[in-house]
Amino acid sequence: MPAHNHIEFTRLIATRIATTAAAADKLHAPAGSVMIRTAIDETLIFPPVPDISVDDDYAIIIEDGSYASAWLDIDFALRWLPYNCAWEMPTVRPAFAQGMIADIATKLYFEQERVLMIVPAPYAAEMAAHLAHGGHA
Repeated sequence: MPAHNHIEFTRLIATRIATTAAAADKLHAPAGSVMIRTAIDETLIFPPVPDISVDDDYAIIIEDGSYASAWLDIDFALRWLPYNCAWEMPTVRPAFAQGMIADIATKLYFEQERVLMIVPAPYAAEMAAHLAHGGHA
């Protein structure tokens, strides 16, 4: 697989919300934000939303900077991903998917023309190397 241009990961600052599934179902991100449901009781919203309303008195709402992210061109992503993960990519967009990619826990947010790749910040350089070398870092 051919090498791709250097892809730089940057720190992703998000609001992480841990709450009941029912309260998570009612969450709405402000216009211009991306909201991804990472688990039945957990949601990430970026950019951060400091004053979000959650219908759960015991919800945990924190600013989370533990991830790094990079935007990938959709064509490159759809060529590269099948060589580096064992699961099927969503075909309807926007979409969120997560799993192991190149042995790194990864979250993907698919738009029509691009894909946001989100990895734990300590693994950003390793994933960038995989991307730069066609998946063979």
